[in-house]
Amino acid sequence: MKIAFVTFDFPPFICSTGSGVYAEHVVRELAHLDHEVFVYAPKNNDQSIENSDANANVNWVALNKNFPFKALQFWTRLPKVVAKNQNSSDFDIIHFNGLCYWFLQKKLLDIPHVMTVHHLVKDAKKSIQTYRRFFDVNLHTENAFILPYIERRALESIDRMIAVTNYTKERIIKNYSVTSRKIDVIYNGTELDHIDELQSMKTRVKQDYNLPAKPIVLFVGRIDDPRKGFDVLLKAFKIVSERCDAILVAAGSGSVKKAQQLASKLDIDSRIIFTGFVPDNVLGTFYSICNVYVCVSKLEGFGLTILEAMAAAKPVVATRVAAIPELVNQGINGILVEPEDISGLAEGICRLLEDPTTSTEIGRNNQKYAMQFSWRKNAERIERVYFSLVEERIKDSTAA
Repeated sequence: MKIAFVTFDFPPFICSTGSGVYAEHVVRELAHLDHEVFVYAPKNNDQSIENSDANANVNWVALNKNFPFKALQFWTRLPKVVAKNQNSSDFDIIHFNGLCYWFLQKKLLDIPHVMTVHHLVKDAKKSIQTYRRFFDVNLHTENAFILPYIERRALESIDRMIAVTNYTKERIIKNYSVTSRKIDVIYNGTELDHIDELQSMKTRVKQDYNLPAKPIVLFVGRIDDPRKGFDVLLKAFKIVSERCDAILVAAGSGSVKKAQQLASKLDIDSRIIFTGFVPDNVLGTFYSICNVYVCVSKLEGFGLTILEAMAAAKPVVATRVAAIPELVNQGINGILVEPEDISGLAEGICRLLEDPTTSTEIGRNNQKYAMQFSWRKNAERIERVYFSLVEERIKDSTAA
């Protein structure tokens, strides 16, 4: 099968997003299943690059760095780039990874259209309580004024949706009156093959990042993204630091200026290490060396970082919002707290730090639980969606 895969994020241009991780792994696994995958993604600079995976045909859509509206550039240039390949490739399916096209024309190609919905932009906007300008300059923001209208247009145009959780499916149905038959729930995966290798890197990573010999509370995500709730974690860690001699490691890109100012005001700046962007292999090691993983997001369509921490046999403290309760069962594989509950968050972290026996037991349960999630299984389920759409198309053309 020949597949066109459209995404805002693809290696090496992944901006610490769950959709970027999704694109990388799904494309690789589909290629390993002997499908020919043509990726269409924006090229964000003038750097000369090679395809990141020999099994994928990556077609970079060049953006003008002097023109601000990058998403708009990508949307308008995409059809021409796709059409260039369509003449020789005869695609069977086109798959959109999130809201990465504007569907000005209802169909980009005369083939079945599939879209993976990670979460609704309506929910993303609500979680940070603000709108930005009409067309945002950033490919990765989700609160530009026009996006809910594009989202509606997209979901009306798509033949089949892949929701990454039941929560996302329910939100689609509630907000857009889409029939449930049009939506398949396919959970994301995680890397399960390199856990032993990551364990062996512990000493080197501790040295490279000057980590003291103290219990580690880990946060992974964009530091300056208000949806990730890092300010709430800092306030909770102030309480944690008064009970436990631990450090907080914040792994992720984004400006740390406001976070550093708040940490200084709370007098906990000496207990926090900002790593900046961390490559995947090093990030896996951070999961391995932490004692507790904390997710304080205000919205998660899935929660990939939670699953990654579980695969590394770590206990989790997370907010009871959106899809997170589908991954974290209270008291079994982690602790759930209400959003903005600073004292509850601190108590959950301290409980796990002060009871290493329980933490280890929860971590072992988590690793067993994570084994059911793999990118190969994810791709196989996506493959079944593709085949069903192609079969429906053949039946319709025969009947006509």
